Amino acid sequence: MSPLLFALAAVGFAASAYIFYKTQRKEKLFCLLGGECNDVVYSKYGKAFGIPNELAGMLYYVFLVVALFLSLESVARIAAILAFGASVYLLLIQAFVLKKWCEWCLATAVANIGIAWLLFF
Repeated sequence: MSPLLFALAAVGFAASAYIFYKTQRKEKLFCLLGGECNDVVYSKYGKAFGIPNELAGMLYYVFLVVALFLSLESVARIAAILAFGASVYLLLIQAFVLKKWCEWCLATAVANIGIAWLLFF
């Protein structure tokens, strides 16, 4: 597994874990870009099928690293496609529906897009 892939997965996991930690304690997230992270994370788009997005993200990053460690690149690519699609969807929600940004969410989106890029190009 490439060190850059691992680094992107670690960044994505760390951002997701921070959001998960704060939401489980119902605490306000620290946000540099104006404090709109809470509006995004606690919105109705913060969960998919009842699962918090940050929990799904943490599971994805662990799954990805394990799949790549086991040389299951085709499985990792399928997971990366799904994560890429979810990231684009959530970016569009932030931009056009909520009209608010969460830098922690942006960090996971950049990580997911970077992971997909590295796995396919």
